[in-house]
Amino acid sequence: MIKIFRKIRQRLLTDNKFSKYLLYAIGEIVLVIIGILIALNINNKSEISKNESKFIFNLIQVSNELKANIENTTKGINKYQKIDSLLGSVMSDTLEVTDFKTSEGYYLGNILVRGFTSTISNNSFRKLNSINYNLDESYNSIIFKLDSVYLIREKQLLQWDGRITSLRYENERELTKSQPWYYYYLKDDMINDEGATFFLNDSFYKNNIAEYYKLSRNHLMRIKQYRLHAIEAYKDINLSLIHI
Repeated sequence: MIKIFRKIRQRLLTDNKFSKYLLYAIGEIVLVIIGILIALNINNKSEISKNESKFIFNLIQVSNELKANIENTTKGINKYQKIDSLLGSVMSDTLEVTDFKTSEGYYLGNILVRGFTSTISNNSFRKLNSINYNLDESYNSIIFKLDSVYLIREKQLLQWDGRITSLRYENERELTKSQPWYYYYLKDDMINDEGATFFLNDSFYKNNIAEYYKLSRNHLMRIKQYRLHAIEAYKDINLSLIHI
């Protein structure tokens, strides 16, 4: 093809047909430009395809990560249901010393130092978010939901994790320093009469129970909110992967 163009160009120059040669030269330039544009378009599509494949691979990892996080927060909700039952018993003012002598009595006593700490992973999302993808707009909805889960809901959950954990440690330090019988409670996993009387009648202890209950309600709410948004994002990701 190049030889044909060269022969045409030489014949036009030989015949001294400059105007026709000029038109021919312009046409040749246009053809070269079109060829370059086609090549760039093919290369761009290839690059987009590579980016999309990389995005999908990392999206699958995020899906697995979300599944594990959902399972973890489900455990947290279940644990708080048990704690709520114990809190309700203590706050009802219907317990007696003998109630603390049962197998459940130990857990009634240490209610203020029990709780749930979320084990939330975000490594896969961070990796997904660190790559500059050139993607179709159809992925925007998924990206938006992931941002909501990891950048908003996770932050709120971890903040309340910190608050409830600090309160639990503070409660344990207070009991350790102020109640001599607490040593035997920790050592033998049993509550003596002095400890049971304290749990039943001490007004400051009951104040701590009320504070813990209030904060634990907020913590549980953040766990549920995170879990709800994580489930929505997880479903959308897997639905999107099915149609790829």
